[in-house]
This record gives sequence, structure tokens and C-alpha cells, in this order.
Amino acid sequence: MYLLYAKDISNMKRLDILYIYEVGNQGVDRMTEAKQQNLTKIEGQILELITHGHVNSEIAKRMFISSHTVKAHVSIILKKLKATNRTHAAYLAVKSKLVN
Repeated sequence: MYLLYAKDISNMKRLDILYIYEVGNQGVDRMTEAKQQNLTKIEGQILELITHGHVNSEIAKRMFISSHTVKAHVSIILKKLKATNRTHAAYLAVKSKLVN
């Protein structure tokens, strides 16, 4: 299974189709696992901002927390979702309907 992701490089805010990320046969299992993960309220808010293409510094400003705190939450989110990177986490979140 091939999934398409992207970042609009001009403004770094939107996920669009730009590069191909191969999830393989584990993609469906990871989506099921993502649904079962209990994200905290703040992790859910950060994950939603990630799906909109925001970087840590932008998320920190919007949430009135430090970028180091955002980085820590992103690491926890990646572990909980078993995602390999932010884009993968965003894909799992949207596909699993963890975010709007």
C-alpha cells in the first residue's frame, strides 16, 4: 500500500501530495492501534496542529508552552501511535479519525 503525503514547502503549513511514504502491510494494523491509544487532551491538540502542518515553534506559540514541551509531547505521540515521523503520525490521525 502506498500513501501520499506532502508539505507545501512555500509556507510549511499544509500537508499536500509531494512524496510517497510506504506503510506496507502494517498500515491497517497501525491505524487500529492508533484508534486504541489514549492521547491526553494536549497531545490531541498538538497532533491536530501537526496534521495542519505546523512546526514545533508555531505550536508552542499557539498553545503558550515552550517548544521543548512541544517536542516532548510529539515524541510521546509518535511512540503511542507507533509512527515513524510527524507525517506518518498525521496520516494515522486523519485516517483513524483521531482529529477533525
